[in-house]
Amino acid sequence: MSKKSPKPDTDYAAVKSNVDYAERSVAKQREFLENLRSTGMPTQDARRTLENLEQSLELMRRYLRTFKEARGDAPNS
Repeated sequence: MSKKSPKPDTDYAAVKSNVDYAERSVAKQREFLENLRSTGMPTQDARRTLENLEQSLELMRRYLRTFKEARGDAPNS
């Protein structure tokens, strides 16, 4: 039995959804970090988490651009 590959539009929608989720996660982490700063709480772990989330988001954005280019879409930043 062979598996059928998902449709490219479905794959794109899933990748885009993951990027959108990651963008929201970064925004929430930035807000959390600012709240810690404003109350004088330690921020080291929150900063590291934000850095990791930002790095992951950048990789996801690159993948999304590659995916779009493979589909023949014009690249967006």
